[in-house]
Amino acid sequence: ADFYTWIDKVSILATYETASAEALPVYEAAVVFSISSEGTNTSMRLYMYTNTSVSLRVYKWLSDDNVWILTNAYLSDGSGWLWIDLESEKSRLYMYSGSAFKVLLDYANISTELLNKSGFYVILENTGSSISRIVSIWVNETRYPDTGVMNIYLLPTEETRISIGHELDYNKTYQVTVVTNEIKVVKIFNT
Repeated sequence: ADFYTWIDKVSILATYETASAEALPVYEAAVVFSISSEGTNTSMRLYMYTNTSVSLRVYKWLSDDNVWILTNAYLSDGSGWLWIDLESEKSRLYMYSGSAFKVLLDYANISTELLNKSGFYVILENTGSSISRIVSIWVNETRYPDTGVMNIYLLPTEETRISIGHELDYNKTYQVTVVTNEIKVVKIFNT
């Protein structure tokens, strides 16, 4: 399932004035975006505008390493709107310029992908010229059905969808093996 959320008409005015005339003035601002969506794949796109030239850097938080890592860098020339991609549940947008700047955030498009916790479907098609018998389906080391054989027959060009009650988790590799009376087909996918 996908969920989309739009946040409309958000403005941030960020200015910072240096106290010393000896150093070059640097105006900077940082915004941290945190989305509570543990166990899902989440990304965000910001539609934004700056009134002058601003360097933009996007970082994502790696909680296992306790560090921010740079994922994207942009240079807004102040002449138009641009999309900024934030690729994780917790992202930091760091902005800096040699002159005072104004930032307008018009939209935040948040996309979340959820895995079906009750299982998934395997779609099988007989591309051969003879009847094919499906004996079993394996997901990693688990056999379906766990006892006996399936005995599903497919005519040439026929297609079927089989429900597999194997729970999927994020950031895992799965190997699906379909055993027929003649061949074994293996497909690998990542979540």
